[in-house]
Formats: sequence, C-alpha cells, structure tokens
Amino acid sequence: MEKIKMFWLAVCLMLACAEASKILVVFPLPSRSHGNLGDGLVKHLLNAGHEVTYITPFPYKNAPPTLRTIDVSKNFDIMPMDIMSIKSIMDSPMFLHSIGFMLYMMIDLNRHTIQLEEVNKLLTDPKEEFDLVIAEWMFTDIPAGFASVFDCPLIWLSSVEVHWMILQLVDQPTNPAYTVDIMSTYTPPLNFWQRANELWTQVKINFLQYVLQELKKIMDNAKHGVVYFSMGSNLKSKDMPEELKKSLLQMFGTLKQTVLWKFEEKMDNLPSNVHILDWAPQQAILSHPNLAVFITHGGLLSTTESVHFGVPIIGIPVFADQFLNVVKAVNKGFAQRVDLSYTMADKLREAIIEVTSNKRYAEKAKELSFIHHDRPVKPGVELVHWVNHVINTRGAPHLRSPALHVPFYQKIYLDLAVFLVILLLVGRLLVKKAYRAVLSKSKAKTKTH
Repeated sequence: MEKIKMFWLAVCLMLACAEASKILVVFPLPSRSHGNLGDGLVKHLLNAGHEVTYITPFPYKNAPPTLRTIDVSKNFDIMPMDIMSIKSIMDSPMFLHSIGFMLYMMIDLNRHTIQLEEVNKLLTDPKEEFDLVIAEWMFTDIPAGFASVFDCPLIWLSSVEVHWMILQLVDQPTNPAYTVDIMSTYTPPLNFWQRANELWTQVKINFLQYVLQELKKIMDNAKHGVVYFSMGSNLKSKDMPEELKKSLLQMFGTLKQTVLWKFEEKMDNLPSNVHILDWAPQQAILSHPNLAVFITHGGLLSTTESVHFGVPIIGIPVFADQFLNVVKAVNKGFAQRVDLSYTMADKLREAIIEVTSNKRYAEKAKELSFIHHDRPVKPGVELVHWVNHVINTRGAPHLRSPALHVPFYQKIYLDLAVFLVILLLVGRLLVKKAYRAVLSKSKAKTKTH
C-alpha cells in the first residue's frame, strides 16, 4: 500500500513539474534598488513553480533549490559607488545628466558582464536551455543576446518611464513631438523650441519589513508629522559637500516636524528633531500615518512607492529619468521640485512648508494611491500570468506591434510622398499642355479673323 502511495506521489510531482519553465533573469546593474526589483521578480517566479537562473551582483546566501544565482558582483569594479557621489555630481552638473555618458556606462557594464567567467560559461555551455529570458533594459540592447543564444522568447523589463528608446525595442513608432526623452524636463504638449530640442536629442542619440521599534516610536511621537529625506541607495548623503550638509542640518533644525535623514555616517551636534538613519526601511517609513512628506531624488521606484502609500514628495532630481519623473509628479499635483545646488537649503525649507501646510498635496497623493490600488489583479499575479503567456505562446507574436511587419518606407509614408510628387508633376504637365493647346487655338482664330 505504501508503494502505491509513493508511486502516485511521484506521478503528482512529475505532473506539477511539467508546468514549470526554466527562466533566465538578467539584472547585472550594481544598484541596490535595481537589485530589489530583480529580487521581487524572481520571488514571484519561484512561487509560481518556475526554475530560475538569476544573473545578479547581489547573490543569495541561502538560495532555494529552484534558484541558481550567477554572481556578477565584479560589476562594482566597472561602476564604483563613488561615481554616484553627490559631491561629484554637483561639481560636474552635466556629468550624469548626459545621455552619452549613460549609454557609454551601461554598454561598458553589460560588455563586462558577458565577459565574466561564470556568465561566459553559461553562454557557451551547449547543455544550457531556457524557455524564456527576462532582462532589465538600461540604455543598451546587449542583454537581448541571451535570448538569441538560447533561442527563446525575451521579455524586456524596464525600471524607468516608458519613452521612445524603449518603444523602439518593439518597433513602436515614436514622435518627439509627444514622446519625450528619458532625461527630458518637458511634458507634452510641447512648444516649438521644446519639440526642436526633443527632436535633436533623439537624432543625436541615434547617431552616436517593518520599522525598527525605536524608529516606530520616534514616528509615533511626532506631533507635527515626519519629514523623510533619502537620496536613494546609490546617492549617499555623506558624500555631499560639507557646506551643504551643514546648511541642510541647520535648516532641518528650524522645522517643527521630526526629520528622518538617511545618512551613512554619524553626525555630531544634531538638532533635537533630526534623526540620522544609516539604513532606512523605506516602505515601512512611507506607510506610517505620521509621515508628512518624502524628500527624494525622484527615481521611478521611489516615486512609485510614494504613490503606492499616498505620500506627497519633494523631488531633487540628479540624473537619468529622475528629472522627468519629478516633473510629472509636480504636474499631477502631489510634488514640489527643488534643484540640487550648494545653496538649496532655503528653497528646500520653502518647499517643505508649502507641501506640509497645503492640504492639496496630501489629498492628491491619496487620490493617486487609490487609483494605483484600484485594479482587478495584483501586479505579482499579473506578472506571472504574462510570463507564462509569453512562454506558452513562444514569444506572444499576437501581441507584437504591427509596425514590425511594415517596411520603413511605408512607416514614413515615402511611397505616398513619391505618389503625390508624381501626381503633382503629371498634373503640372497636363496643365501646361492644356494651356498650350488653348493658346494655339486662340492664335489660330486670331489669324483667321
């Protein structure tokens, strides 16, 4: 009897495994926030029963049996943390705001990734097979090569706002008149000069959990609310210029609110209302009812979290998509923007007072949070559904843009332009002939009379 039970147990296990797929997830960027996004993706795939190979610079210590991690932490050699130093960025304001620099850095990073021994071994092993590749797009198409090597469908996952470079991945027609660049500070509708600038930018590129008890107590006792200041996982407040750190600390001390500042070093002579956090459980802080405003660099993950928890923000954009994210948040009514500078303390204070004293910011944030949560299916469930759908349909060709099958000359209406030119020339020729015929008849009648 026991043998029969074991037999049927084995059959059930085999049937369960038959639905599992082998998925390669590629997240090589040495950034903790991007790593968190990849970890969340992998978690849902594992819970759905899939077998996952994960290329990441943040390897798991105790990986489950269905997860194989490929350690690419050597990518920190290509993209050292001091490259994100606030002081370095402030001393060279156009540095990370340059699309050329971002392209160069990401291409170099991905080249380094595929040259690492463990990744190279994966690519060259004829026994390796995958049903699907999920790769993070970050200014380069190099990860698409994984899908080509293993002859399987590819899903691009982007942690930045959808823009013209991402739309081109699926051959979706874009127009700089309304599809702005990722580093743009404009939002449609654009005026003449803004459209000209967006056109030039695109042409140029194409050619070139829970709160710790102590922290919870602090937030619970904040009678006037809490101001949370964090520049993300890559930009470290400790790297700010000394004069900026001092002016911000002095300014925070004048506020009636309690201030939580994600700061990676100890600071002396702290005002009584300012608390330094070398590590901040961000989602737990954002979910606390006493949080009044979130001061952020404006990354898409941070702005999405603020919408998720219904918290107004003050954006201090530094590079990449952060400028566009903050502009959109301001236009939607739940944010203020302050430009990064050595003398920004006074403007930041004004923004804090405006956001915390004017109820419309918090009300708009709550409204957007309701819209964000009011969906028929949870994002994690939807993610797994579409992963399975792409695998089962071998790349979901029915969902691809019809632009993939349209020749380039039809996309730009070149054939129509040629037809109209020919029509115009033929019409002009016919008019000339008719005119000459009428003129010759007129002359003939004149001679007769």
